[in-house]
Amino acid sequence: MGYSAIFQMIFLSLLLILSQQFITRYQSNEIKEALIINDNFLLEEITQYVLLNNQNALDLALLNLAQERKIDHIKFIPSRDKRLDILNCSDKKNNVEICRKKDFFWGLTRITNRDKTLGFVLSEKKYRAFFSIPVTKGLIFIIAIVSIIYIFNTLFILLSMRKIIAKDTKNLLDYITNLKHGVFPNLPIVSITEYKDIAQRFINEHEQILCLQQDKLYYETKREISEQVAHDVRSPIAAINAIVSTLENVSKEKLHLIKNSVGRINDIANNLLLNPNNHNSDTINNPDDAHPELIYEILHNLVNEKKYEYKDLDLNITLSSKKQDRNCYSLLNSFKFMRVISNLINNSVDAMKGAGDIEIVLTADDDFVTIILTDDGCGIPENILPHIFSRGFSFNKEKHSGLGLFFAKQYINQINGYLEINSAVNYGTKITIKLIRTQSIR
Repeated sequence: MGYSAIFQMIFLSLLLILSQQFITRYQSNEIKEALIINDNFLLEEITQYVLLNNQNALDLALLNLAQERKIDHIKFIPSRDKRLDILNCSDKKNNVEICRKKDFFWGLTRITNRDKTLGFVLSEKKYRAFFSIPVTKGLIFIIAIVSIIYIFNTLFILLSMRKIIAKDTKNLLDYITNLKHGVFPNLPIVSITEYKDIAQRFINEHEQILCLQQDKLYYETKREISEQVAHDVRSPIAAINAIVSTLENVSKEKLHLIKNSVGRINDIANNLLLNPNNHNSDTINNPDDAHPELIYEILHNLVNEKKYEYKDLDLNITLSSKKQDRNCYSLLNSFKFMRVISNLINNSVDAMKGAGDIEIVLTADDDFVTIILTDDGCGIPENILPHIFSRGFSFNKEKHSGLGLFFAKQYINQINGYLEINSAVNYGTKITIKLIRTQSIR
């Protein structure tokens, strides 16, 4: 506020100085044009009338000039007239000059003949009062008034705001101190807008810091749990592998199923160990581990695993494809893709309440591999469908994280595939997945 007032005062002073110069220049030009005779024809005419001592002609010429220029009085006076001594003129040697006394201005035009002064034409005009005030004195007066107003306003504001500023400053500091120590008091009433903004910014930054601290604690805890689970799982897996190698009375189909299941558990453990520090590992976002994989083999192994997993339920899980479509590859990570399909089958099982048909159909053309999964479950309401791929969203399930479809959509998009879900209540759900076909193993 103080700097602003000083700036305004300086600006006003400069403006007044420039105005003084402009007014002075304008005033001087206007007076000279009105009071000084600079027309050669008029000067010659007046000189002729003076030399001929023709007073009537001289008076008539001067009267016409006065009416034309709106001069109050105009007359010719001899060179030795005493009235010249009382005029406030700085130099009487010039042919023309402007004299002044209070509100009156006189213009003196020297009338000469062969370098001899015959006399002067004295013209008189009264100007507005503004021109009679010295501009410099007016400028000093205005600057003095502005300075007095500035000093008065400054003292008044400082004296009136001192107590308010002191009180608000104390409240603000106390509030910040309490907030830093984990105490969340109500924000005290603060009158100064800037102080309110400071308090609000501090609150926002404090909340951001707390969120960052919570995120850091979450990921550190997650890393520790992941490492512990991975190490704990790998030892039993090694034991199971050793036992499986000694089994003799187990069918090849069940033995293959056990080995695949153990392999999946081992992949999960390895994934936990490889990504303990990756904050985004939940989103399956590492594309560097993709390889050309035989899609039918992944689906066949997974369907056999699911049949055994849900053998106690009245479920019919089938996989069908044409013979020529079973030898098609796509560039992906088999563990992550199997996780996606597994979650989709689990959702269908939940939707059918333990009884019904799940059909998986595999087709292929030159460019794409298409997987269609259908069930005859309860279906998804139309108003729910737009939200099913949102992270954390769960429908008609208890104790579920709501991450399965979110991860499925994210991973299929990541490998440049396509995932679409169509559903109708009481009719079931159809899931379509399209993958880019790889023509041969690389």
